[in-house]
Amino acid sequence: GPLSFLIVIPAWGAGVGTVKHMEKSRHCRASSRIEASSHGFCDGAQHLDGARELYRPSSWDTAVSLLQNAAGAKRWPLSKEELDKTFGAAMQEVVKGGPSLDQWENRGQWRGGSA
Repeated sequence: GPLSFLIVIPAWGAGVGTVKHMEKSRHCRASSRIEASSHGFCDGAQHLDGARELYRPSSWDTAVSLLQNAAGAKRWPLSKEELDKTFGAAMQEVVKGGPSLDQWENRGQWRGGSA
């Protein structure tokens, strides 16, 4: 049957090798890299403290790969341009008007920063 997987992982450290393998896969229909400075994500610790913001600026580039078999590509076609326009744009939207990474990191650990 049709299979379609959108995989989102940080493009740093051990993730770099994984990203390269996915982009070389015969099942990779579209892939994109989103620069750290231009996007954010839902913080995995959002459930621990109601005072924290839901989204935070990214510290690292993020890789997005669409892996599909032939039936999946036929049923759910998506080009790199469409991937960037939809998913990439959504990740960029969450940081508009919010703090920069430097501002986020300097807020103190009690507010989700590192300092």
